[in-house]
Amino acid sequence: MSWARGLAALVLAGAGACSEPTAPTATPTSTRIGADASGTSTPDDSLLRQDDRIAPLLRPCDRYEHYDRNTSELVPVLVAKLERGDREVLSRAIEELGGMGDAATLELRRAVERWSRERDDLGPLKNALSALSLQGTDSARDALWIGLSHPFEDVRGQATRGLAREPGRPSDFDRLEARLWLERGTLQLDTVRALSVADPARFVPLALSWVESRHTLSNERGVLQLLAKHTSGDMAERALALAEDAPNIARPFLVAPAAKSGDPRARAILAEELSHEQLERRAGAIAALDATDDWRPALATLRTDPDSQIRQLALPLVARHAADESAARDALRRLLDDPVAEIATYAISKLVDLGDEEAIERALAALDGSLAAHAPLLLALRQSMRTQPDLARRVEARLLRRLELERNLPLLERARTLSALAQVPLASAARTVLESVAAEPADRQLDGLDLHRWATLQAANSGVPGREFLAERLADETHPLRRLDLIWAIAAEPDELARETLFARVDDEGAHELERLYAAQLLLRIGPAERVAPRLKRAALRMESEARLTLNCLLWTWY
Repeated sequence: MSWARGLAALVLAGAGACSEPTAPTATPTSTRIGADASGTSTPDDSLLRQDDRIAPLLRPCDRYEHYDRNTSELVPVLVAKLERGDREVLSRAIEELGGMGDAATLELRRAVERWSRERDDLGPLKNALSALSLQGTDSARDALWIGLSHPFEDVRGQATRGLAREPGRPSDFDRLEARLWLERGTLQLDTVRALSVADPARFVPLALSWVESRHTLSNERGVLQLLAKHTSGDMAERALALAEDAPNIARPFLVAPAAKSGDPRARAILAEELSHEQLERRAGAIAALDATDDWRPALATLRTDPDSQIRQLALPLVARHAADESAARDALRRLLDDPVAEIATYAISKLVDLGDEEAIERALAALDGSLAAHAPLLLALRQSMRTQPDLARRVEARLLRRLELERNLPLLERARTLSALAQVPLASAARTVLESVAAEPADRQLDGLDLHRWATLQAANSGVPGREFLAERLADETHPLRRLDLIWAIAAEPDELARETLFARVDDEGAHELERLYAAQLLLRIGPAERVAPRLKRAALRMESEARLTLNCLLWTWY
C-alpha cells in the first residue's frame, strides 16, 4: 500500500522522527498496555507486541508528553514539519499544504523567506517550494519567485518546475524570458517549459526565433515538442517555411502543426519522415504527431512499420481517440493478434475498457493460460472491472472455474489464481480468497507471511466491495493478529471507508489499545490532518498509560 502520491519533491532535511527532540525515554513498564491486575501481560498482548506492525510503535520515543498543539490551525504545524521528519511525514505535509491553497500560502511564503537565508540546509526550503508548486494560485506563484533569486541551482530548479505547472500566468513571461539566458542545462529547459505554460501565444514566436538563429535550444526534443504543441494559424505557416532548411531533428515538429490543418506540403514531408529508413527519424515523426495530437497519419505506422518499437510509440496516440473514432478502434482490433505480446496486450486492454466484446473474450481466454505472462492484462482488467460490474462478474466466473480445476493442487500452485481473483472488485471474490486459505494448516506461509495475512493483503485489491466485506469480517474476528490483517487491508485505499473504519477502531474503548494505536498510525498516514489530528488528540486523552504516551509520540511525529 502506498500513501505517498509522488507529486511532491521530497528532501529529507534531518533524520529525527519527532520535533524538538530530547533524550529518548523508554515507556515505564508499570504502565504497559494489556497487563492484567497483577501486571502480567495477557496472551493477546504478547502476540501483538511481537508483531512486526506493532513492535515499531513501542520503540523508545523522543517525546511522550501531552500533545498540546492547536489542531484547529494546522498550517503552522505542517509547515514546521517541513524542517525535519522521515519521508512519509514529509510527503504528507507537502501534499496537505499543497492542497490547502491560499489558506497555507502566507505561512509557506514566510517560511521560504526565512529559509532562503540559510545556506547549510536547503531541504526545508525545497520542501516549502514543493508545497507551493502544488497550489496553482497567483499568490503561490508570487512566492515561488523568491526561490528563483536563490544562489543554489537546486533551489531555483524547484521553483522553476513549480512555475512550469498548469495553470500558467501570462504576467510571468517576461521575467522568465529574462532568466532563461542566466541558466544552463536542465534548468534552462525547465525555464522553457515554464515559458510555454505562462503564455503559449508568446512562446511560439520566441521558439521559432531560436530555430531561425540555429540556437542550441532548437535542437532539444523537449523544446520542439512544446513548439509543435502550441503552434497554430499563421505561426504554423511560419514553422513550415523554416522546415526545409531545418536540422533533421527539428523538421517533423516544424511541419506537424501545418500537417494537422491539412496543408499538403506539410503532410508530404511528414509522410517522408514516417517512412524514413532511419528509426530515429520515424520516432521523431511519431513524437511530432503526438505533440499535435494528430493521430490519423499514425494509422499506417501501426499497420506497416517493421519495427515494433515504432509501432509501440504510435499505439498510445491512436488509442487516445478510440472512444470517439471508429477508425482508431478498428486499428486497435487489428492488433489483437499482433505477434508482439506487449502490443496485443495494450490493444486488448484499451478495447476492454471500451466494452469491446471481442477484446473481452480474448481477455477472458487469457485467464485460462499463464497468469504470470498476462500480468499487465490483469492490471488493465482491474481498472476496467471497477467501472463495468458485468465484466467483473465474468472475470470472477472464469477464475472460479480455474480454481475448481486446480482444487487438488497444493496451495502454492493455486496462489497465483487466488491473487488474480483478489483483483476482482466484488465481495464474493474477497470472500473466496479468504475461505481458500482457511482450511490450510495454521503454521503454513506464503511469501513469508501467515496465510490469513497473505490472503487479506491480496483482498485489499478488491476495491470498495471487497473491502466492505473485510470490514464486516472485522466485526466478527476475535484473533488479535487477524484483526490487524483486516484493518490494514481495509485501509489499503485512502477513502471514506478506510477513514470511518479506522476512526471506529480508535474510538472503541473496548478494543485492545495496541489495535487502537495501529489504527491511529494508519489514520496519520492517509489523513487529512484537519480531520485526523483533532480526533486523535481527543482519543489520546481517553487512553490508558502506555497507549496514551505512544499516541502522543505519534502525534508529535506527524504534527
